[in-house]
Amino acid sequence: MSFSSDFLKPLNISAEAKMRTFKKSYLGMLLEKINPGSKKQLTDIYLAAPDFPLVPLGRNTIFIHKPYAIIDKGLFIGEIKDNNLNGVGYFIDINGNYYEGYFSNGKYHGNGRLFTIKDEIITSDWVNGICTYGTILKFNEKIYEGNIKNLEAHGIGQEKGIDYVYNGSFFESKKHGKGKVVWADGNWYEGEFYMGKIEGIGKYHWAESEYEGSWKADKMHGQGKQVWNDGRVYEGGMHKGLRHGFGIFKSKSKTYTGYWENGKEDGIGTMINNGEIIEGVWNNGRFLAKDLASMQSSNRPTSPIAKKTICNIVNFSNIKIPKKIRFKCEQVLALREVQGQVDWDNNEDIFVSENSWKKIGKGHYYGETSIRGSPNGRGIWISLSQIYEGYFIEGDRNGFGRQINCKNEVYTGHWVKGVKHGFGVFTKPKANYIGDWENDTFHGQGVLITDTTVYDGSWDNGLQHGQGALKYTNQRIYKGDFFQGIVQGIGIIIYPDGHGYMAKWADGECRKVLKKFRSEKDFEKKQANLSQNSKNLTESDINSEETEVDKDEQAQINVLKELLNISI
Repeated sequence: MSFSSDFLKPLNISAEAKMRTFKKSYLGMLLEKINPGSKKQLTDIYLAAPDFPLVPLGRNTIFIHKPYAIIDKGLFIGEIKDNNLNGVGYFIDINGNYYEGYFSNGKYHGNGRLFTIKDEIITSDWVNGICTYGTILKFNEKIYEGNIKNLEAHGIGQEKGIDYVYNGSFFESKKHGKGKVVWADGNWYEGEFYMGKIEGIGKYHWAESEYEGSWKADKMHGQGKQVWNDGRVYEGGMHKGLRHGFGIFKSKSKTYTGYWENGKEDGIGTMINNGEIIEGVWNNGRFLAKDLASMQSSNRPTSPIAKKTICNIVNFSNIKIPKKIRFKCEQVLALREVQGQVDWDNNEDIFVSENSWKKIGKGHYYGETSIRGSPNGRGIWISLSQIYEGYFIEGDRNGFGRQINCKNEVYTGHWVKGVKHGFGVFTKPKANYIGDWENDTFHGQGVLITDTTVYDGSWDNGLQHGQGALKYTNQRIYKGDFFQGIVQGIGIIIYPDGHGYMAKWADGECRKVLKKFRSEKDFEKKQANLSQNSKNLTESDINSEETEVDKDEQAQINVLKELLNISI
């Protein structure tokens, strides 16, 4: 694949030659009569563009050689027939957009090119003033060839930049949907895009590695797998391009299975290094062996206050809660009884230096502590409103743990510095969420199940955002784009019998049906065929038609607005 960017460079013509050419041009004559704000940019782009020879039709037409005013529209030079623009013409509107090409009955019709005030040159075979397929050139930036709608790249096409080539789907001039981009350095990405950014599911190839999985805003985000040429493999959670949440990393000499934060081991994990097995809690890539080792030692540890105690080994499931605490926290402990014991994977023993409960904050704590006396390791913290069983680092919930509150809301999963962060499972009456978290809310890839709907897809700060699928209790399914908790962009509705339609959505409402289909399989097959034959895809293929959605359908879509009304 050639990455020469010569096609993006203006023609190399001397300033003197440029002016001679310009004065002879019809555009130069038009600009003597009209003075748009974009005059200089238009002049520069026109002089840099390649020649565009046009042959007058001459069939019963009159050629107007002086600028002819079209009321409230602009100036015209060219052929006229039956008192209307017909044949070759040169036209500039009052905003500074300039067209040269063929006309029919006053509209662009036939071969022509349009110089827009956005510094673009759109060349196409126009039909009744509409361009559905052609090229859009922006010097020193990019050139696009493919489907066009409203003078923007829209549909299937190819875009060539200075150092890349992209083939795929576009939406309002942005890469959107499925496509593939190849860069001049040999890197490539194939998968989903969202409004100009790599977002959704896709595969990225570098010289030294390859990643396949979830993306957001051009970065690896969600669940994925990365394989390096030297044999290293990572599979698990990602966040803004870094390993985050639960994941497994393997190299020739070691394997780490556990939790990560910002690219480093953080939380509960197991490291197998040249046959040696190390299990415990990690923080910022460092194994917290010093404090834990002192707790596990049979020697008497010395605290900062010179208090010497004997370390006790206690089975976690046998921890006794004092009557006074049980009486005060009766409600939340009853809910804990229903949930049962936390599964510690046959690792029930904890090491406590003080075999007693201690007051910490608004609750009471029993478990492992640091040499400073803060919860550090595994333990239980109980208050009137909630109970937490899991790992701590210096007083903060950090690593794997389970929280139950008095509303019967249960979170089991990863924590970072006291907040839900990483992979976790959240349940409450009539709702369940399984997936990625960030700062105490849904963020990344996840599944939300309620009494009325199931959503499986991408989340951003607690809202559906990006690519996702929404299934209703009546078996109706929506697949497509979401924006901040609302259906917005391109998506398809599928009915229980398999028929449905692809539509453009905005603010949770269907604005325009783009295509109807009898079965999802046939639709996907046809879309694939159209992608392979992008030059044959026109506006008539898309079959755009304004339509109204019945009230029942709209009510189903509006469920999204209530879907996130869940206390977490």
